[in-house]
Amino acid sequence: MHPQVSKKPPAIQTSSRPLRRGKACVNCSRGEQKCDGVKPICGPCERNPKEDECDYTDVQGRSRTRALEDTIARLETRIKELERPQDFTPSVSLHDPYNNQIQLQPSPASPYTSLLDNFLPHASQFGFFLHPTRFRLNALSQFPFGHVSRPSPALLSTVYLWGVHLSPASPYYAHLPVFLSRALQYAGTDLANTTTHPHRVLHLMQAEVLLANYFFRNGRFLEAKCHTSIAVSLALGCNFHRIRSNFGLSPPTIGVLLNLPVLPHPPQDEVDEGERINGFWAVFTLHKTLAVALDPPTRLCSALEASGVLIDTPWPLEMDTYREGYLPPQDAQSSFTVRDFLSEVPRIAPGEFTAIAMHVKSAVLFHRAAYLAGQWRPHMYPHEATAFSNAFYSLDRLIQRFREDLPPTPDTGDSLPSSEVRTHIITRALVEAAAIKLHSNFSYSDTSSKHKCLSAARAIVSLGKASLTQLTYMNPIMGTLWSIACHVFIDEISRLRTGEGSLTPTATISGEDALLTNLRDGMTTLSMFGNDSALISESP
Repeated sequence: MHPQVSKKPPAIQTSSRPLRRGKACVNCSRGEQKCDGVKPICGPCERNPKEDECDYTDVQGRSRTRALEDTIARLETRIKELERPQDFTPSVSLHDPYNNQIQLQPSPASPYTSLLDNFLPHASQFGFFLHPTRFRLNALSQFPFGHVSRPSPALLSTVYLWGVHLSPASPYYAHLPVFLSRALQYAGTDLANTTTHPHRVLHLMQAEVLLANYFFRNGRFLEAKCHTSIAVSLALGCNFHRIRSNFGLSPPTIGVLLNLPVLPHPPQDEVDEGERINGFWAVFTLHKTLAVALDPPTRLCSALEASGVLIDTPWPLEMDTYREGYLPPQDAQSSFTVRDFLSEVPRIAPGEFTAIAMHVKSAVLFHRAAYLAGQWRPHMYPHEATAFSNAFYSLDRLIQRFREDLPPTPDTGDSLPSSEVRTHIITRALVEAAAIKLHSNFSYSDTSSKHKCLSAARAIVSLGKASLTQLTYMNPIMGTLWSIACHVFIDEISRLRTGEGSLTPTATISGEDALLTNLRDGMTTLSMFGNDSALISESP
């Protein structure tokens, strides 16, 4: 007979031999239990899981958890040095490991003031929807970090991250990973409901929008989509899509998840309500544009397109407009905002043609065109072809009407603030890209569609002549839009060179030269911003 062999893996076999002092796991040592010393999880911890993981001290007497805590403590100390350098000297600085709340009380001379001022002039390009003056005032108040009178820790940390990111020459730029880690840590803390900040959800939504744009701008697309999804969930869970709805509000679903009232009070003033309105549309625009940039056309439907999700929130206004009291009275209600726009239902309401509202509408058209293009197939059933044709011509007509409603794109030499110039540029580029998306399936076989694609691509490239170098930073989606335009020229040049065009040889050469000029203009614009955006630098 063969000797009986134990089937128990060696890693969890026990021994009756007593352990030497100090060899028990941390949990058993604390609970004065008999530890068997099995790694990575001892027997008692495996049978009765504890809140803390089974952990052993290393040869120096420090557990892995303690080592991580010490590392975090050192990082927090360094952050504190950056926040209040006047409190630190070149000598060894001490850190209280039991005090994980960094006291941040900036003064006008604080280095964090410069980070705010580096970010806020460009903030609207990255989805910042709060009132900038009020935000800056609260951010620089003398209350400690995390105080209810200041922006939430998640938001403030994310804004500081952006301030460092936009300042590559700053001495803080070398510590960018620490700023990013801190922003993500506080965003996770706020999402896990460990703070009672009164504006926690709105500020967290703002932080998530900024984080999504940060990751998108740096080519980390999966993380960009993740933070966008969180922002969308917060917006829908808070009923921000139903502000001033004619149909009333359903109970905030997210309150069940976060275990706190989502909106503990009605809007305190017009600016407060305006931030909620603009916050929803910032999330909406981010979701629409990133979906087209990152997802295949056949998968562009998501939570905002789900059955039963009605968007009734009125179109956004400029923040100063809210402050000046131009928001309609509380009894003025709204309904079917996006559906009426796509159906060309006439509406007379404030904000219909403001720059920020036109930006949102252009994102609607961009997403709708990409979605519709993804539904087309060469051999449709007759009823499918009819439905597609009706939707196609309706959207084509709406895009043309929208173009006519847009004011001429201003130059940076005009009296408009640079933020408004950038908004006009992104709006024009989005609607032209919508035309390209809509007609791209037919540009090889239909002359009208080809001309519309070329005309739209030239319009996008011409935006690069609007003294863009003076604008410094642009919305990250511009990389996608310029790339779309360049692909139109590349495809048409390829078609001409393969002899698929109907032009004479002389006309073909002339047409190719013009297309090459357009393509060079587009590539020049892309290269202008390539150093600042991973997405643009990876474009053709």
